[in-house]
Amino acid sequence: MFLKINKLKFQIRKIIVGSSIFVVLILLLFGIKWIISNHLLDSQSAYSLFILSLSKTIESGDYSTEDLYWRGTLYRGIVLKKSLKLSKSKYSKEGKDKRTERLNKYYILALNDFNAVLEIDPNYKDTNIQKIDVLTDLKRHDEALEECDKILQGDAENIKILEKKAMINIYIKNLDIAKRLYKELTEKDEENINYFQTYITLCSITNDTATALNESLKRIKEYPEQPSGYYQAGCIYSKMKNFHNALEYFSKAIEIDSTHAPSYQSRSKVYARINDKENAQKDSLKTIELMKTN
Repeated sequence: MFLKINKLKFQIRKIIVGSSIFVVLILLLFGIKWIISNHLLDSQSAYSLFILSLSKTIESGDYSTEDLYWRGTLYRGIVLKKSLKLSKSKYSKEGKDKRTERLNKYYILALNDFNAVLEIDPNYKDTNIQKIDVLTDLKRHDEALEECDKILQGDAENIKILEKKAMINIYIKNLDIAKRLYKELTEKDEENINYFQTYITLCSITNDTATALNESLKRIKEYPEQPSGYYQAGCIYSKMKNFHNALEYFSKAIEIDSTHAPSYQSRSKVYARINDKENAQKDSLKTIELMKTN
């Protein structure tokens, strides 16, 4: 009888201890959820916790390609978040440069992980693009361009990589090469307005006004229902000081899309140039109104 009572007490104690641990775990999980949902644990700290967890898994040797990919992505995420805060800070240029240099160590760690992923699987998710972005952010532009060329050799139709290559050339001010690449992008994806507008802007910057105007007028013929061709033609005529034509094309863009803020803004500037202050003010106020709502 005595043994049975002791055994029963032991089982009750075991149940109580087990239940207590379960309750503590539940409270802990809800506590972490509450902390994150109430922003008491910022995303940077959350990134660090995830990185720590992934690092332990990787160090154990029992890890997947996914683990390396996500750790690299999180390292890059820390830099991007800290860089955003740094850009809004009141540090001097020297102070910002020193902190940026310290942040670059996370980029190096990210780069190492992305290289490890690509050794395992050269086509894993968007690792190639992430690597190119990291090299670009580190201002290792030659290496970034080499990566682009390497991928394009095997996949000449890869628009994302072609766009990365074009953007890198803009960063390093190889504008003629960037212009050629954006022309190629426009031909591959004719409906992409951003490619078209960037191409026309590069033509204008490199003083290739004739090409810019011809391409804009061609765009109008091909896509008469879109405001982009009219807007770009208006900008070119404005640059040529042909204000009559500039106003005509900006007005046509607005007729097609009454919410096209860039056309109102540019038309306002043209009105100001010809001393039509009343219309200039109207378009300026409309631009502000549209920018607030969009």
